[in-house]
Formats: sequence, structure tokens, C-alpha cells
Amino acid sequence: MRATGKLADPTDLPFNAEHLEDPDALAAAVDALIEAKPHLKARRFVGDVGQGGRGSAEAGVNLLGMLNARA
Repeated sequence: MRATGKLADPTDLPFNAEHLEDPDALAAAVDALIEAKPHLKARRFVGDVGQGGRGSAEAGVNLLGMLNARA
């Protein structure tokens, strides 16, 4: 649920009007769902996940430059 942040997709928990009035019932329902189906739990990635700018790369071997130097 968005209210708890524990589920990746809040629609995985069926709607129940009681959850709107009782936050403890909502938390218990979410916890029970996550225990039964752990793959539904929200995941937070921290640290370097291998995406985004990495700065400039070192210049590798330039075969055209090597051929031009010999000519």
C-alpha cells in the first residue's frame, strides 16, 4: 500500500473498507500478504546499481591511429 510503502504494487492487496478506518488492520493485512507472497514486497535499491554516467572512459587501442602513424 502507498500508506505503508511495503508493497511494490498496492493493487496486490484486495480493497477492504475496514483498512481505511483501522491502520493496524491495514498493517496486519499487508504483513500477512508479504509473508504469504514475499515477492510482492517493495524493494529499495541502494548504492551503485550500474546505471547513469560513469565519467569518461580511458582511450582504448586506436587501430586507425596506429596505421596512420606508420604511413
